[in-house]
Formats: sequence, C-alpha cells, structure tokens
Amino acid sequence: MRWSLILFFLVLAGPLLGQETTKITEGKIVIPLKKELNLKAELKGDKIVGFEIVEDTSLIEPSEFMMSLDQKPKEFEDIYINFNESDFGILLTLVHRFERPIIYKARIKIRGRKNPVETSIQPSYPGVFSVEQWRDEIEEIELYDFEYFNE
Repeated sequence: MRWSLILFFLVLAGPLLGQETTKITEGKIVIPLKKELNLKAELKGDKIVGFEIVEDTSLIEPSEFMMSLDQKPKEFEDIYINFNESDFGILLTLVHRFERPIIYKARIKIRGRKNPVETSIQPSYPGVFSVEQWRDEIEEIELYDFEYFNE
C-alpha cells in the first residue's frame, strides 16, 4: 500500500516539478509556453526597466482564438500576459494599464532551433488586447526593451 501511494504521488508530481518557470532579469521577461502572468512594472522615465511577478499561472488547456479576447481578468496590476497554444497557432495576448501606448521587442525560441529568432511586435494601447500569432512551434518567448510608444 505504501509503495502505491509513493508511486501515485510521483506520477502526479512529475509534471508539476518539471514545469518551466518564467524568468525576469534586467527588464527582460522569458516566458515558457502555456503561461499566464500578472506583472507589476518598474518605470524610469519613458522606459519600463523591471518587473515583479504578482501571479504566474501554468495553463493546461489551449486557448481559443476568439475566446482569448474575452479572457482578460477584471483585476491585474500593470500588465497581463497570456502565452499559449491555440486553435490558430501560438498566441501572445497582452493588455496593460499604462496611460500611454507601449512598444517592446521579442525573440522566439522555436522547437528544434538552437538560437532564438527576432520577431516583430505591434504597439500595445492601454486597456486593449494586443494579439500576436505564430504558426511556428514556439517553446518560449523573450520580451524586452519595453518603453512608451511615441506616435
């Protein structure tokens, strides 16, 4: 009986212990696929120079493209990010509470490739979902160089 309980625990804990974590260093966020984040930002002038993770949730189910636009939580700090698989490929959805639009850069790590690849990101406006989509098999995304967008 005791061995079956230990085996049961190991089977359940395996995926949880192997779950990749979000990493934040010097204003860069590296997000593994299937994550939902609530971030507090540190501002310095027109730049966002740092982040604090308020909540980091692992996602189990893929997102549905049209439903992802309705999934914004009612409460979040400065930035909400959802990076997940979907019925239309990989989706990055981001919404923020700043008073002005923001822009940032991104690199994606594609499964089977050694080095990350630069990708384009559109400006993100306050309170509006910014949605980016890829057909590649992306393992993680790095977001960096956040700053206010001057139109």
